Amino acid sequence: MMRKVVPVLLTIMLLIGACVTVNIYFPAEAVRKAADEIVDDVYKKGTEPATDTKPEGHLAVPFTLAGLFVDTAWAQVDINISTPPIRAIRSSMEGRFPQLMPYYNGGNVGITNRGYLEVRNQGGLDVGAIGMMRGLVDADNGDRRRLYQEIASANGLGADTIAQIERLFADSWQNQAGPGWWIQRGDGSWVRR
Repeated sequence: MMRKVVPVLLTIMLLIGACVTVNIYFPAEAVRKAADEIVDDVYKKGTEPATDTKPEGHLAVPFTLAGLFVDTAWAQVDINISTPPIRAIRSSMEGRFPQLMPYYNGGNVGITNRGYLEVRNQGGLDVGAIGMMRGLVDADNGDRRRLYQEIASANGLGADTIAQIERLFADSWQNQAGPGWWIQRGDGSWVRR
């Protein structure tokens, strides 16, 4: 009897040891890299001719998979940022950025801690400029909202991840902001970069 039990127990232990539990978490680092690329393109392509030849589309970032009795395994998470809707949104934002620059530089517009724009003040602007600024802010915020939703959708992340995507993009928008631009801290306070 004992001779039959030992091999069975060893087989069960080997099977359990070979099992790998895969937990797919929100791919924050991959989304951060995607955000950095998109923000860089909007800020640069909106003001200067494109000279960058890096491929666009998927960003791969490793993450670990852990399992019982198994060494760390590596897999790739691809974040698709080249769907037709995402490309159209990026292009729209790149085209609008030069028009927003005077409002960023003048301290009229700031970047919120959720990755959107907010009118900070209207000082020094005439009625026409105020209307133009508000229209640009509304259009850009609409594109940003669609961009965050499209990234979640294109990558099967679900609507419940949009707040995380907003925060990661907010970091990128703010980290790449120009000197003197208004940025909103996590606590809601505003500072000039």
